[in-house]
Amino acid sequence: MKKLILSIILNSSIALSVYGQDNQWLLQQQLPNWTKEELSNSDFENTYLLSEFINPFYLEADFNGDSKMDIAIAIENKSDHKKGFVILHNSTGESFIIGAGKNFGNGRDDFKWMDIWKVQRNLTIHQLVYKTNGDIDNSEPLQLNNTAIMVAKSESGSGVIYWDDITYRWVQISE
Repeated sequence: MKKLILSIILNSSIALSVYGQDNQWLLQQQLPNWTKEELSNSDFENTYLLSEFINPFYLEADFNGDSKMDIAIAIENKSDHKKGFVILHNSTGESFIIGAGKNFGNGRDDFKWMDIWKVQRNLTIHQLVYKTNGDIDNSEPLQLNNTAIMVAKSESGSGVIYWDDITYRWVQISE
């Protein structure tokens, strides 16, 4: 009986391991071909997994204004399981980790709270303005140069992540 239980446990763990590898392969197959080189970079592969914590698991748009389609892909940090995404610039091959163990804006270092994300095509957004005591004062328009990413927790807060020609920035648009 002990051998049977041990055999079941061993086979289950092998199956889960194979499923995890197969799942990564399946996710990679859904991505544009140009992303494969960056995602197979050993630093990236050793630290992150592609993730389906959000649907869709990737967004495509021209995030940096160079007229080429870039991509944001949901990821998970292998060591601490923190969620986030990587933005890959098609023309330069640059990658930017948002969350997934790295602090970023009000999303902090873990975007597991996020249950909505979408491409923000409206280039005029309204950012929240706060009083010195931390209360919301009002909102003011902010003109973006490029398509951005809106992230949100349903029936809660939201922010926009945008490229400022140097790096990605966060702006709070609701609480």
